[in-house]
Amino acid sequence: MAERIRVLVYYRCDDEAKIRDAYHVVSPRLSQVPGLLNNELLASTHDPNSYIVLSEWTDRETHRRWEQSQEHLEQTAPLKPYLDNQLPMSFGIYEVKASY
Repeated sequence: MAERIRVLVYYRCDDEAKIRDAYHVVSPRLSQVPGLLNNELLASTHDPNSYIVLSEWTDRETHRRWEQSQEHLEQTAPLKPYLDNQLPMSFGIYEVKASY
């Protein structure tokens, strides 16, 4: 059975309104992407310039197909300027192994 996954993409921005606006442009574009269950914009409580977009997917393969598509680049373009390039990787992919 395929495992659900959670994808975390890390962003940095010194203007919350800008990243929130970009998120609200991107999210409707993603609403019909097969396999995407939901997404959230999270703000750090420790670093006012640190944000994460957390998305939940039905499985890794579905996410991989979308991630490698041209649509991925077009749909997420408004958030690209805010990627946190200070980190070794600006994203993480995690399989859900247990939940309540």
